[in-house]
Amino acid sequence: MTQHLPTTPDTDSRSQLRATINLSGSIVSLDGAWHQQLGWPAEGLLDTIFVTHVYPDDLEHVISAIHLAVSNEQPVRFRCRYSHYNNSYLPINWQAHFKLDTLYIELIGLLAR
Repeated sequence: MTQHLPTTPDTDSRSQLRATINLSGSIVSLDGAWHQQLGWPAEGLLDTIFVTHVYPDDLEHVISAIHLAVSNEQPVRFRCRYSHYNNSYLPINWQAHFKLDTLYIELIGLLAR
């Protein structure tokens, strides 16, 4: 389910996955939580397309949510399964927010419990 959000979710910043993607979908930055929680070394994901690691059944939903965040310039929440370095998939709750001033999309994700 995709939702518009008025504010950033109140979450524990130590467990957040943070990334920035450009309008082409390439990951241009990410934090250390990607390695801690998903096993990915930074160099394994930088410059790759974010949706490349989304579970195939979730792909259309994720692309729609990111497009909605860009077109409405409002934060959007969505959930998908994202690949772990060990080839498994983990459910992650994401928030996407388009930054008009930089033309980047900020993603914040939390492993679903």
